[in-house]
Amino acid sequence: MNIAVISDYKGFNGLKAEWQDLLSRSGADNIFLTYEWTDSCIRHFYSGEKLLILTVFDGQKLIGIAPLAIKKDRYLGMALRKLCFIGTSISDRMDFLLDGDRDRIITLIFDYLMSMDKEWDVIDLEEISEAAGNISATKGYLSKR
Repeated sequence: MNIAVISDYKGFNGLKAEWQDLLSRSGADNIFLTYEWTDSCIRHFYSGEKLLILTVFDGQKLIGIAPLAIKKDRYLGMALRKLCFIGTSISDRMDFLLDGDRDRIITLIFDYLMSMDKEWDVIDLEEISEAAGNISATKGYLSKR
């Protein structure tokens, strides 16, 4: 498995068909994970933010998407760079799109995020549903670190 990073709108725009296919295979029943919702969020709320859409491939097959961005924010008057889902604070539920071994894919995603920890100050993934299978894989990864 390997990760490819999409950091601009042009790269995201070229992912539409694969995104829709992965969403249908992922079992995620969530309008906030659709390509169209993410596209609207990027164009209207994240145009000045740094996109960090991580795509996970097993050979040529897309098996994971982490739809993330690094957003400038403030906490107690201090500026910070928040790593969050695209759509955070305007979407009810967000998550990773995964089709395959969740633990291995989540580990690959978080290992990548930890390797670039100088680019963000805090991770905010509060919109992940407790009912989603990805939350247990995420908790498992974090408990080992």
